Amino acid sequence: MDAAPLERLEEAALYNEFTELPDHIKILYPDTEINTLSLFNAIDYGVTVRGTVGIELPCYGIPAITAGSGRYSGRGFTIDHKTVEEYRNTLRGIQNIQKLDQRVVSLARRYAFVAFNLRPLEIRSFQIPYNTKSSAIAINSDILLSQLDHGDISKVVSFILDSKEEDYLNNLSLIS
Repeated sequence: MDAAPLERLEEAALYNEFTELPDHIKILYPDTEINTLSLFNAIDYGVTVRGTVGIELPCYGIPAITAGSGRYSGRGFTIDHKTVEEYRNTLRGIQNIQKLDQRVVSLARRYAFVAFNLRPLEIRSFQIPYNTKSSAIAINSDILLSQLDHGDISKVVSFILDSKEEDYLNNLSLIS
């Protein structure tokens, strides 16, 4: 395993492939103060490996080209690729990609609703202290237990042991 920061590996791959990026292509780093939503009215498409912007852009009719595979790949609202050459061909003709139609936008919005509202699970039975001076949770952190009767742990255990579903969905009352 190399010691390169993960967020820079994609940039290194770009420069390895293209040597130099054209002036109209900009990389936004994870620590940018720019709210990516503020760009949505000014961009024609986005390229991501598997970031949440691949879900967000299609919600606004903006094509998202994926350079990797993620939970949302192959769901019908991103431009995915089976081969490197297919990906390169998409990038070569990127100027020809049209805005997404309403059917695809609707699909993306439904997926985003589920991903952002139903998949998160609030764990109230315990806490893992997070050091705000570090970007990672300390590996040897003590787990602070509270009352174990919140039901969150039993829901997860039941999902793992009994469910045949692909995802754990919480807050199903939001869609009924």
